[in-house]
This record gives sequence, structure tokens and C-alpha cells, in this order.
Amino acid sequence: MVVDRRIVEVNLERMAARVSARRQALWPHMTHKSLAWAQRQMDLGARGLMVAKLEEAGPLARHGMEAVYVGYPLVGPGPTRRLEQLVAAGVRVRVAMDSLAGVACRAQVVQATGAPITALVEVDTGFHRCGVIAVEEPTGLAEALTAAGVLYQGITCFGGHITWRLSEDERRAAVVAENLQLAQWSHDLDARGWAPQVVSQGRGPCRRDALSF
Repeated sequence: MVVDRRIVEVNLERMAARVSARRQALWPHMTHKSLAWAQRQMDLGARGLMVAKLEEAGPLARHGMEAVYVGYPLVGPGPTRRLEQLVAAGVRVRVAMDSLAGVACRAQVVQATGAPITALVEVDTGFHRCGVIAVEEPTGLAEALTAAGVLYQGITCFGGHITWRLSEDERRAAVVAENLQLAQWSHDLDARGWAPQVVSQGRGPCRRDALSF
């Protein structure tokens, strides 16, 4: 693989500037698997790094990254144990979750470490891989998180269905539809007393031939 560092730098700077101009918080996904680029993104103002797997979070912690967002819902003893180790190492951890089993996993981590972790309830906006689909579900999960001592922060989604395989008009329509869905989720949760402090969304590359944003 050949990487043009000039193009990478332009991409990183443009994304940081775009998010800053919108007064949003950038948590870049570590798809590049590069600690050097991760550090550069933090230097440009990222609030933390997002990973899909806990195995990716370990090197970040050893590199001194203090904030990690684990985007894929974790369930089971193995992920729970590795999450405990990450939190015990002093990393501020944010996690996505979409089930009561996920709540139990995070509650165990809080009990074992005595350290707080924050959670976003994942909602399904069309990719149909993870996430709840009815507003009653995140309400119940937010209540369960709070009862378990986990800090509920809001909602998250992954628009994996919005890709370069769609035409430009289809992508724009899909993004608008996702934004409307998230706005409705936020409104409905607010009405139930669980207004999200954080509304997180992201997706993969939308242009197969793009060299820069």
C-alpha cells in the first residue's frame, strides 16, 4: 500500500476544521490502524478515538490516549474482562450498547473497577446490524444503565447502508432521512425525561474515488 502523506494531512485538517465549524465533537474511527495518525487527529482537536474492537483500544491506551469510544456493542465474559482492564488502566471509556445483556456487562465493569464509564444507546437508522428500533427500548435501557451506575449520555447510530454504492442523490436523501430519524429519537426521549446529551452518528467512505474530502 502506498500512502500520500500530503493527501492524508489535507483530509485530517479539513475534517477537523469542518467539525469544529459546526461546534461538534470529533471522535475519529481508527480504521487506519495507525497510532501516528491517531495522535495527529488528537493534535487537531479530536476529543477521543473510536474503535470497533477492544483489541484496538489496548495500543491506544499504551500510547497514552485517555479517551476511547468502543462503537460495537459488547456482550459476554471475554469483552467484559477486557473492558475492565481498559478502565482499570485509567482510560475514560465510552461504550455503545443496545441490550439489557450489554447493560449487565457494563454494570459489572463499574462494580469491579469503581470507575465511571459512559454509554450511548445504539439506535437502528437503516443498516439493520445493531441498534434498537422502538423508542421504548432506549428509554428502558437508559433507566437500566442509570440504575446500574453507568452514565447514560445519549444515542448513537452507524449508517453503514450509506455508501458509495448509492448515487449522490440517494446518499443525500439517506443522510437527510437519518438526520430526521435522530431528531425524532431525541424528541421522543426528551418527552420521556431522557433527553440525549450526545447524539453520535458516523459512516464509512461515501465516495469510492475520493482523494480528499
